[in-house]
Parts: sequence; C-alpha cells; structure tokens
Amino acid sequence: MAVDLRDINVKQVLGFSAKKLMNESIVALAILQMFFSATIPSLKVLQIPVELILFIFLFVACTTVKFNRWQILLLYVSTVITIASFATTELSVSVVNAKQIGLAVLILLYFSKIKFNSKLILPTVTVSIILLIINKFFPGNLESFISLSFNKEFNMSRFGGIFLNAHFNAFFIAIALIYYGQCRRLYGFGVWILYITASKFIFVSYIAHLLYTNLLARYLSKHSGIFILLIILGVFTFVSYADVLINYLIDNNGVEKKYNSAIIILYQLIDPAYYKFLLSPLPSVYSGAPEGAKVLFDGHDGTNEIGLFAFFTQSGFFIALLYLFVLFKHARLYIVFIMFTLLHNNFILSPICIVMFVTYSKEILLHRTFKPKPEKNRVSRLGYSIVSNNNKKYKC
Repeated sequence: MAVDLRDINVKQVLGFSAKKLMNESIVALAILQMFFSATIPSLKVLQIPVELILFIFLFVACTTVKFNRWQILLLYVSTVITIASFATTELSVSVVNAKQIGLAVLILLYFSKIKFNSKLILPTVTVSIILLIINKFFPGNLESFISLSFNKEFNMSRFGGIFLNAHFNAFFIAIALIYYGQCRRLYGFGVWILYITASKFIFVSYIAHLLYTNLLARYLSKHSGIFILLIILGVFTFVSYADVLINYLIDNNGVEKKYNSAIIILYQLIDPAYYKFLLSPLPSVYSGAPEGAKVLFDGHDGTNEIGLFAFFTQSGFFIALLYLFVLFKHARLYIVFIMFTLLHNNFILSPICIVMFVTYSKEILLHRTFKPKPEKNRVSRLGYSIVSNNNKKYKC
C-alpha cells in the first residue's frame, strides 16, 4: 500500500516540534555555559562558542514572539545603555557586561512569553544532588571530576556539584527544590541537601522562602499594611542595633574568624558609602572599597560583598531596576528567595536560572489554580443533593 508522505505528521512521529527542539537547545546551552565557566582553561575556552550559539538561538527565538511595553522598554534601555557604556568603561569590562546583560535580557523576555517545561533540568538537578551525596559519604571518589575545576582546592572543601561551583550549584538546586516542594512534600530533604552544599546564604534564603510561603504569605496578603509596617520597623531596628549585633558575632566567633562574609556584609549594609553602587547609571565594574567607606577590616580590602550592589554596578541603575521589575513580575513566587540571596550572591543574570524562575513560577501558579479539591456534598436551591466533582489534575 502506497503511503503519501504529505499525510505524515512529523511532530507525532518524532515526538517534538522544531520550536521545542529550539527551546531544549537553549536550555542545554545555558547549562553548558555555567559548567564551562568554572572549569580549567583548556575547557573554559568552550564557553565562548557556547555563549555565541546561545545568543544566536535567543535572537532568532525572540523574533517569533510579541513583547509587551515593559519588555520592549527593557530591551530598548538595556541596548542603548550597554552601547553607551563602551565609551566610559574598559573594553574588556564592557564586553563581559554586555554579554551577561544581553543573554539575561533575551532569555527573560523569551521564556516569559512562552509555555515550556524543559526535560533537561530535572536530570541535571538529580545528577548534581547525587554527586553531592557521593562526595558527602564517599569523599575522594570524585577527585578526577574535581580536577576539572579551575579552583580545585575550594572544591575539595566545598564541592560544587555538577557545576563545580558551590554557591551557584546550591542556587540552582534551591530553585528546583522550591518548585518541587510546591508540587509534593519533600519531608525535609530539600533542607538537608542545601545544608550539605555548604553555601550558607543560599541555605538561609531557602529557609526564608519556606517560612514566608508556609507561615506568612496568606496572612500578609490580607494585611499588606502590617507587612509594610514590619519592613519599616525591621529596617529601623537593624540600622539602630547593627553595631551591637556585629560586636556580638565578633565576640562569639573569635578574632581569627571576624572577617567572615556575614559580619562584613552587616557592616557594609549600614555604611552609606556602599550605597553609591546603586546609583551607577552605566554598567561598570567595582574595585576595592568605595570612597568614604567607614568600615574596613585588616586583611579585607573593603571590596563589596553584597550581591545587590554588585548587580546594580554591573548592570547600571536603569537596566537593573527595569530588569528586576520584569523578573519579579514573571517570577513572583521566587521574590523572597531572590532578595535574600542578593544579600551576598548575584546569580540572577544566569540564563539557566532565569529559565527556571520564569517556567517554574508559571507551573506553580497552575498547580495552585487547578489543585484538586476533595469531593463534598452540597444541596441545591431545589433541595436535591449535588456531589461536586473536580477532576482537574496537575502533575509537576
């Protein structure tokens, strides 16, 4: 029997469409970008072609969707200001900033407009968690893999999982755990996994997200005025008693440990000089302590340790503000987690993390909207017994 090739549905035969293949390729390239970024020089050179292909794919993909006015504004402002920064900043710095801002903006705009759930992220998260567990219980068995890292000594003490970067790996895993924790109970597994990543700020940020989601979110949504008042009181209390807290931490950690990140960050948060980083109009780079810094430690050069300040310096005030607005608009369920991590880490420009923020926020909202309710009997106005039947199901 003759078969007409025109009757064959390629999408049904292969199981995917060209657009899905494009989207999965973008995700794969974003994962490879972060892997190569922490490897030895002979492997790190591969980061350049990966990012080049990723940019081309994103540029083509963005031509297939329509943006709203805020997204267009972000694209326009980021393009104009980034180009302008080449005239005021060193070429090498400008190129790096342009690359990171360009990839972040394009991937945020594109994935905020499409409905797509990658099949590659969960296996990557799983592999990274397995590597962490192996390193935890069988230390020394992953030395050949760790040797691929540009900072082998640091990975021996704080293993960075599949990305060979402890802080980014914890950030990446936490985003996934927040999503899967909304879909099903993790029974403390997520807390334990993030604890063994040895990234303290990511661990604290994850706990803060859990506390807000499970204890405060519903109450504060009904009493927004109280929430704003608590923020004002919290800021006032912190500024008033920060010195007391810092001295307490120094006294209880010993002199030799007083230069840890937490204490330095606390000092920098109450030092007005560091807030100058927020006002930089063009993308640039910070070096050392800002002029007029009041708090400097012996053994620490005063370099900024706060992720939010680093983000504003790298992106410039206007791009950073617009970018955060668009990101928070499409990743509302991660706002608390992101804001806590920005106290120290700055990973919100990572393409793979942006994909997860936007995609998982959509999926979690769907999960909450269509979560099945238990059947219950109710009586109609006519007196007949009616059984409500909600058959809608959602699977992560």
